[in-house]
Amino acid sequence: MPRKKPARIKPAAPKPEPPSSKRVKPRRSSPSVPLSQRIDNYLNQNPDKVLRALLGLTLLMGILLFDVRITEAGDDSAYIIRAYDFIHHFVFPGFQGPLYPIVLSPFIGILGIRIIALKFISLLFILGSVWFTWKAFEGRIPVFLLTVVLLLVSVNSYVLYYGSQTYSEAFFIFVQSVTFFVFFRFFIDEEKEIPLNVFLRKHMILALCVLGLALTRSIGFAAVFAIGGYFLFTRQWKNLLAFVVSFGVVLIGFELIKFLVWRTHDFDFSVQVQSLMSKDYYNPALGSDDMMGFITRFIENSNQFLSKYLYMIIGLRASDESSDYYPVLTLLTYVMLLASMIFTFRKNKYIFFTGMYALVFLAITFFIAHTYWAQSRFIVPYIPLILLMLLGLFYYVLQQKQFSGFRWVLPVLVVILFISALGTTLPRVVAVRQVEDKYSGMTPEWSNYCKISEWVSTNLTSDALVACRKPSISFIYGHGRRFYGITRIPSYPADSILVNWKQKNNPFYMIAASSIGKNPVSKELYFDFTNSIAGFGINDDMGMHKLKFYIMAFPDTIRARTLDELKHSNINVTTDIDSLKRILNEPGSKISIIYPDSLLRMLLKAKVTHVITANLTNYKTVERLMSYIEAKYPRIKTKIMQIGADDSVPASIYKLNYDLYGFKLQP
Repeated sequence: MPRKKPARIKPAAPKPEPPSSKRVKPRRSSPSVPLSQRIDNYLNQNPDKVLRALLGLTLLMGILLFDVRITEAGDDSAYIIRAYDFIHHFVFPGFQGPLYPIVLSPFIGILGIRIIALKFISLLFILGSVWFTWKAFEGRIPVFLLTVVLLLVSVNSYVLYYGSQTYSEAFFIFVQSVTFFVFFRFFIDEEKEIPLNVFLRKHMILALCVLGLALTRSIGFAAVFAIGGYFLFTRQWKNLLAFVVSFGVVLIGFELIKFLVWRTHDFDFSVQVQSLMSKDYYNPALGSDDMMGFITRFIENSNQFLSKYLYMIIGLRASDESSDYYPVLTLLTYVMLLASMIFTFRKNKYIFFTGMYALVFLAITFFIAHTYWAQSRFIVPYIPLILLMLLGLFYYVLQQKQFSGFRWVLPVLVVILFISALGTTLPRVVAVRQVEDKYSGMTPEWSNYCKISEWVSTNLTSDALVACRKPSISFIYGHGRRFYGITRIPSYPADSILVNWKQKNNPFYMIAASSIGKNPVSKELYFDFTNSIAGFGINDDMGMHKLKFYIMAFPDTIRARTLDELKHSNINVTTDIDSLKRILNEPGSKISIIYPDSLLRMLLKAKVTHVITANLTNYKTVERLMSYIEAKYPRIKTKIMQIGADDSVPASIYKLNYDLYGFKLQP
C-alpha cells in the first residue's frame, strides 16, 4: 500500500490581482501575519537550500572546532582500543556499548590508529544526524522551528565538540536521528490498518534502531520505555504489543549470535548496572544504594543538569564548570518541559513524542547517574530535542489569540540564543586554532604522563607490562603498546574482617592509625610491624580515603616480643572484636577493608612488571594502591625513569622487585 505522505505546512497562496486597467502595486504581507509564519512561508519555498545551508554551516563550524588531541578522560581512546581489538583479534567490545567500536573497527583496519581520520568520522556522523533530523521533522513540524533548532545546533560548541572526538556521542546522536525518522514515518504518519507483513516489517526495523541505541550507550534502552509509553498513551495496543515482541526477538537474536560466536551470554550492561546500584561506583564494598539514595541522586542531578549544564550548553550561562546551580531554575525548566508536552499533545504529535522521549531519557539518567559524574556530555545528545520542546512551547502558546501581540517574542528569543551560542563557540574556535601538536594545551602533569607512556613504547622490551591509571591514553601515546589499567582499588566490606577475625586460628590485632607515629621505634620493630600488616581499614568520607586502623597478624615467632615493644612505644594494640565493631558502627562510618597481599596478587596474576606513577589531579589510584603494597613491602619498586622535575609534577616509571620478597610472576 503506498505510504500516505504527512500533511505539510504550505505557504499561503497569493491573492489574484484585482481587475483594473492599472497594475496594482503588490502589498507587503499583512502585519497581522506573525513574523514566524512569514518566515515559515519563505522557508517552505526553499527547503533544499535551507538544508544545504545548515549542513554547510555545521561542516564549517565543525572544522573550525576540530581538535586533534585525545582527551584526558580516556573514554575516547578506550573506544579506539576496543575497535582495534575487535578488528585485529576479534574480541567482542563488551563494555560501554559495543556497537560504536564495531562500526569504528573497519576504519582502523584500513587506516590504522590515525587519530585525525578517526575523529573526522565523528564529524560525518554529526552531519548525518543533521540530515536525518531534517528529514524526520520536515513537513511534520513548522519549518521555522525545525530550521532554528538545527541552526542553533550547527553553531553549538558543546554538540560540535563530539564531531572531533572518538566518544560515542556523535554516533549515538546519528542513530537517534535515524530512529526518529523511522518512527515518524512508520508509526505517526500512518495510523491506519496495513497488511500484516508490512506491519511486522516496520516493527522489526524500529526494533533494530532501538537495539542500535542500546548497543551504543546503555541508556539507549530507555527508548523502549519512550516508544512503549507513546503507544500506551495513545492507546495503540496492537503497536505496543508488536513493538515489545519485536524488540524482544532482536535482543534475544543478538544475544544468541554473541553467545555462538564469542561464547559470552551476559548482557553487556549487567556489570554496569551493578556498579550503578552501588553507593560508590569506585568502591562497591560500601554496598548498594537504597530508594532514598536514588531519589537524592535524581534531585541533585536535576539541579546540576537542568539549572547548570543545560543553560551553559545553550549559552545562557557562563561556561564555568564550577558554577552554582539553582533549584528554582530547575523547577521552572521542568514546568516548561511539561507544559510543552501538554500544548503539543493535540497540536503536534511529533513534538509530543520528542518530549516524551527526552523526558524519559533525562529521568532515567538523573536516577541512575552518580552525582559526582556530572558533566555536560550526559545531556548533549538531547539538546536538539530539548530546544525543540522549549521553542515549540513558545511557538504554540504565541499562536493563541490572547498572545497575538507578543508573537515577536519568539524571533527575538531565537536571535538571543543564536548570539549566546556564538558567544560561547567563537572563543573555543580561537583556542582550538592555537593547538600545534598532540601535547598542546596539556597541563604539565598530563604532558609528563603522556611522554612517559611514549618513552615506554621505545625503551622497554615487548614482554614488559606496565600498569597505569589511564591505559587507553597510554595506548595512544605509546604507539599502540598495551598497558594494564588500574582504575579502582579492590576492597572488601567491613563485615569481611569480622568473619575472618572469628575464623582465624592465630588472633588478629587492631591498631588505630592515630596511635602510629607519635614516638620513634626501632628498626627491628618497624620491620616486624610492616611484615605483619594484614589489612587496612579505610573510611571513605566524601571521596577522601582516610586510614582508620591497621589489621595485624603477628607470626608466633615474634608475637610476644612485638606486642611488648609496641606497648613500650605507647602504641595501643587490641584483639577485642567489640572495639572493631564500635569503629564500624560509628555514625557516618563508611569503612572498607583493603588487603595489601590481595593487591600484590592482582599484579602478579596480570604479569605486571612496571608501574607508572604521576601527579594527575583526581587520578591517584595507582599511587594509593602502591602505597598500600609498599607499607608491607617497602622495597617493592625501583625507579628507572622520570620525566619532569622533582619540584614540579613529574611522571615516573618503576620496576617491581617481586624477587626481593620471594614472589614470581604467574605462568
